[in-house]
Amino acid sequence: MDTTAPQSVRWRAVGLFVAVAMGTAFALDVVCALTGGLGTPLSYALLAVRMFSPALASWVVCRFVTGEPWLRAVGLRRPAPGGRGRVLTSALIGAALVVAVSAACLAVAVAAGWMRPDWTLSGLMARISALNTNSSKPLPPAGVLLALLPIESLVAGCTINAAVALGEETGWRGWLLFALAPLGATRAVVLTGVAWGLWHAPLIAMGYEYNNQIPPVPGIALFTVSCVAFGCVLAWLRTRSGSVLPAAVAHGTLNAYGTMPLALVAVGDSWNPVTSSIVGIPAILMFAVVAVALLGGHRIVMSADED
Repeated sequence: MDTTAPQSVRWRAVGLFVAVAMGTAFALDVVCALTGGLGTPLSYALLAVRMFSPALASWVVCRFVTGEPWLRAVGLRRPAPGGRGRVLTSALIGAALVVAVSAACLAVAVAAGWMRPDWTLSGLMARISALNTNSSKPLPPAGVLLALLPIESLVAGCTINAAVALGEETGWRGWLLFALAPLGATRAVVLTGVAWGLWHAPLIAMGYEYNNQIPPVPGIALFTVSCVAFGCVLAWLRTRSGSVLPAAVAHGTLNAYGTMPLALVAVGDSWNPVTSSIVGIPAILMFAVVAVALLGGHRIVMSADED
C-alpha cells in the first residue's frame, strides 16, 4: 500500500505546501468577498476551484522540492489487485459512518428541541416550485421526496462531491499527513486537521457553515476542532486502504449530508447549524469519540509512526 512516509519531517516542503494551499485559497476568498460574498453564482465557482488548492500545493512540492512521483505521493496510484477490495470497503465504511452520524445528529437535534423538522417538506416544495415556474408537471408527493433525500445525498456524496473533495484530500490526507508522519500518528493527524480547519478560516468569517450564528473567531475554532475530529476518521481510511479515494468519498458524503437538514426546515423557520448540523457540536463529539478510539487503539499506522 502507498502509506510510506519519510524518516524525518521535511519542513521546507511542508512550509511550501501550506503557503501554496493557503495562499491560493485565501486569494480566491478575497475575490469572493469583493464580488458579493457567499451566495452569489461566482462564489460557488470560486468555492469549487479553491478545493483544488491543496492538490496544487502537493503537486508543486513534489515537482520542485521532494522529487516524489505525485500520484504515488498522494495515494492516487492504482492499487494492487489485492488492495482494491480494501479501498472499496474503506470507502463504504467511511460513507456509512457519515450517514450514521448525520442521522444521529438529526435525532439529537429533534429530541432536544433544537430543530423542528417539517416532514411535509413545505419549505423544499416551495423552493422547487419557485425554480420551476414554467413547468406544468406536478411535484412528487412529500413522502417520495423525503425517501429520496438521503439516497440522493449519498449518491452525490460518493460521486460528484467525492470528485471535488479529492482536490482537498490529495493535499491533506494524501500528502501532508504522511509528510508529518515522523511526528507520530497523533501529532500528524492533529496538525493536518488544524491546517485543514484554518484553511477554511476566511470562509467561516464570511458566514460559511455556521451562517453567522456565532462570531468568526469561535466559529473558526469550532470548525477547526471539527476538522481535527473528522480528519482522524479520514486519516484512518487513508492508511487502512493505502489510497486517498476512500477519504475523498467520506469527505464528499459529509459535504452532501451537511446541507440535507435545510430541506426539513419549514417556510419561515430557521435552524442553528452550531447545534444541528454535521459540523455542529453533537457531530464533533461523535466524531471525537471515534477519533479517540482510533488513536487510542493505534489503528492509524504509518511507516514512520513513532507513537
